[in-house]
Amino acid sequence: MVRADTQLGRDSNLDDLDHEYFDQYFFKVYDKKVEETGLPVNQILKNMKLAEDDQPKIN
Repeated sequence: MVRADTQLGRDSNLDDLDHEYFDQYFFKVYDKKVEETGLPVNQILKNMKLAEDDQPKIN
C-alpha cells in the first residue's frame, strides 16, 4: 500500500522517483499503463495525493 504523507520531500523532485516501480504499481492497481492515461506522471501523482508542486511526499 502506498500512503501519502503530509510532508513534502525537501530537496527532492519527481526525478528522484523510481518511475519503473511506480509504473508497475500503477498497472497493478489500475490495470492500465501510465502512458494510457494521457496524463503526465506529475499530474497522476498529484491526483493520487502523492506529490504537490512537483515534489513527492515522503513517508
